[in-house]
Amino acid sequence: MKRNRERLRLYDRYGQQLYAVATTLTCDPDLAEQIVMQAISVHGDGQTDLRDLSAAVWVAWLCWAPADGTDGASQPSSLPTLTAQLHALPDDQRVALALCRFGGHTYRQVAELLELPAETVARLLGDALRALAPADTWSMGTSPAA
Repeated sequence: MKRNRERLRLYDRYGQQLYAVATTLTCDPDLAEQIVMQAISVHGDGQTDLRDLSAAVWVAWLCWAPADGTDGASQPSSLPTLTAQLHALPDDQRVALALCRFGGHTYRQVAELLELPAETVARLLGDALRALAPADTWSMGTSPAA
């Protein structure tokens, strides 16, 4: 009973952020919800914070991935534009972005979790953000301050 209350408390506190991580990793809302619930169920012991739970979401996503290399989700073309762009990113960029943006991790913590150099994670984040930004964001036009 106490463990169930703790799980509910964690879901109330972190559920939205964890769902954002999970939906960034997979474009299947049902799978995202299952992954979040699995992470909270396994790691919901009261000593858990957002970083621990978001890392558990990432691990759960890895375990749910089908053998064919797809994420088992619908085709991104049926999704809203930004979501489709997000799911068009390579997995490593999506993971880094999800854990840093929604999972409470710094890029250095993500590097440690993924066992990659911090510079690599920083590059992955930069590449993901550039890919998601509107094309005119990166133009070298005249500054409004000029």
